[in-house]
Amino acid sequence: MKSREKFSRRAFLKATGISPLLLPLVEPQLARAGCLPNGPKRAVFVVWPNGILPENKPENWPSARSGPTDFSLSRAMQSLEPYRKDLLFLDKLNYRFLDDTPIGKYPAGVNGHLTHQGLLTGRRMLEFRPNGDNVAAGPSIDRYLGSELKKLYPHLLPSSLYLGVFLTYPAYAVHDGPNKPVAPFEDPLAAFSAVFSGRTSGVPDPEIERARQGQKSVLDFVAKDLVRFGQRLGTEDGYRIQRHLDSIRTIENEILAVRPVLVDTCVPKSAPAAIDKLLPENLPKLMQLQMDILVAAMAADVTRVAVLQFADGQGSNLYFPWLNLATGTRASTFHEVKHETVPGSFEVDSWIYQQWAYLIGRLNDEKEGDKRMLDTSVVTFMNNMTLGLHTWNDVPAFLAGSCGGYFKTGRCVKNTAPSAFHPPLLVSIANAMGFDQLQSWGDPEYNSGPMPGLT
Repeated sequence: MKSREKFSRRAFLKATGISPLLLPLVEPQLARAGCLPNGPKRAVFVVWPNGILPENKPENWPSARSGPTDFSLSRAMQSLEPYRKDLLFLDKLNYRFLDDTPIGKYPAGVNGHLTHQGLLTGRRMLEFRPNGDNVAAGPSIDRYLGSELKKLYPHLLPSSLYLGVFLTYPAYAVHDGPNKPVAPFEDPLAAFSAVFSGRTSGVPDPEIERARQGQKSVLDFVAKDLVRFGQRLGTEDGYRIQRHLDSIRTIENEILAVRPVLVDTCVPKSAPAAIDKLLPENLPKLMQLQMDILVAAMAADVTRVAVLQFADGQGSNLYFPWLNLATGTRASTFHEVKHETVPGSFEVDSWIYQQWAYLIGRLNDEKEGDKRMLDTSVVTFMNNMTLGLHTWNDVPAFLAGSCGGYFKTGRCVKNTAPSAFHPPLLVSIANAMGFDQLQSWGDPEYNSGPMPGLT
């Protein structure tokens, strides 16, 4: 990340006055000019609970047979098959930080549901608390990456974009520092406003709200940029501009479809009613919208680091009504299914991996010049447990995308870091993003530099 790159980009944006919505469309222009020779790199962290092993079976995790590229995907992971060449599977991560955390105010004892506050911080927590709102001991890696990128590229969000889906309890994975949890955007409209109006507080921009009430699109605010910039480009680049803006308009229309607008010819009777983010029937739409917003934010270069968290530490209030899973006269919860007290693990795990395939597919389909966004990105998929039975040691994980060729994908590898601790993986992500100076993250006893075997 050379100073010339930073200066050239800032000077270009200042001279043209381009809206952030058009930034991904001028990235190829900057690359041809020598400002961004490799394109922007991006890091996404996906976190979810209750066990990563499909159907709670160790044999269902991809493992190398005759060689690291010779592996198969279990039936619950078949949705990932189209992207196998872009995936990198790790056999285990050791969450020792959980064992080393003081019990604090959680007398029930340690279990994998309590892991979230250490996943991205790489530190033992200060203490456990009821409902999973444990006290983190430091910042999460996404906040570090986001803030460092902000120093280089002032147009980016101040830190990472944090999106959540169905978090009943505040078991947050993102933290600004010791005992400084960050709440995610769980309402897609709040997330959309924060991303595309330049706000980070979650409060919709008043101008955008007024435009929305009048049945106008937020994209009307950047129409002048489209006209002015489009006149400077050829037919092919003009088409790319329109395709990008059409994609954002589609997301906006979907949000409005699930969050109706109350219109009054004089004064609105009340604020728009938010989509019920804790209604299980809304889960599929919420998940899709949050992933679409994440990809659109990356494409618009509003952020280059994001975290998507699905559910809190245990999902005890989360149901999957469209899967028709029942326990007697009521629906089965996510927690029950993964505890194997009721059937349905295959159906639930299949649906979850389909969501991750959707996210990977969106990154795969987003083109930047002759590259896919997936080529310059890395998505790290992490769970709080191995199985849904509270086990938190030897937890597998997987990556999607090579982050500009840094990671060697299409393989299954073994974690050969000392004691298989997980912070070396976070160090590797930071190094892939261009921050080679970072050689340790979190508590020093869990660190040994970047994780071997990933590149």
